Amino acid sequence: MTDFEKLSELGEGVAHLCAVAGDVDNLGDLFKDIWKDPKGCLANLMTASRLLNHFFAGEMEHTLQNSLVYTVYAGGDDFFYIGKWNEVLKNISQWRKRFRDFIGLEKPSFSAGLYICHHHTPIHRMHEAAEEQLNRAKGKELCAKADYIEPPVDADCKPLKDRVALWGKVMRWEEDWKEVVAEMEQLDKWLKSEDKDHKPFNSAFYYRLLGYARRAEATRNGSCELEDWMFVPHLRYDLGRNVRDKAPDADFQHFYDLANLKEDNKTEFFKTLYRVPLMWALYLNRN
Repeated sequence: MTDFEKLSELGEGVAHLCAVAGDVDNLGDLFKDIWKDPKGCLANLMTASRLLNHFFAGEMEHTLQNSLVYTVYAGGDDFFYIGKWNEVLKNISQWRKRFRDFIGLEKPSFSAGLYICHHHTPIHRMHEAAEEQLNRAKGKELCAKADYIEPPVDADCKPLKDRVALWGKVMRWEEDWKEVVAEMEQLDKWLKSEDKDHKPFNSAFYYRLLGYARRAEATRNGSCELEDWMFVPHLRYDLGRNVRDKAPDADFQHFYDLANLKEDNKTEFFKTLYRVPLMWALYLNRN
């Protein structure tokens, strides 16, 4: 077993770890559905319970055997893992898919909370922070409007669950997380590119984008600060001066579309979740 310091230095990107806490959603409802089924009986409930335990304590143990992720505890309906940060982020959605395939039902899913940290962070603090993110993912904690695209609770304040939370942002697995991963891969590709057409897409530009994204989030949260609302002209000026004539039109347009006041999906993404793929790409390219 590799110690945390060496583990954090393995693989790609900054030498950090990621703690992930997960919990099966609506387990009580699942057991009720099994019991209400005409063929339902105590034996079926016990079988479902054993399946859940076998997945986390057996199947996932086998999956993680040769990875950069260690099990702290797993069994029943929850788990807590610690691993190289990018290894966790790359694979978390596949673990969810594997879980649903293993159980063989459409309904079961799990929510997860991710916490990226230095290897010196005490394990109890990693666990507390990952649980805090998990509570956000499960709708147990209030979130600012800029921390999600779709609220984690319904109109009656009932938690919707089936989400993942990272850096305080709450994301739906099938919609938001996939978009985050796709955007991160594009940002990372540009950052690593040695093509002269992509020279404007450097770390300095990405850090400026982080600043614009924070200001955009503030406007979604109802900021009255003029500086926050000026993110649109400032971003457009930045793009015009540093990107327009130095990058392909399609790549320039990719960012220019973020700088508008339309109520479309791309603008909502920039005002809520965009810092996640940006920080992910930057972390991947830091030694």
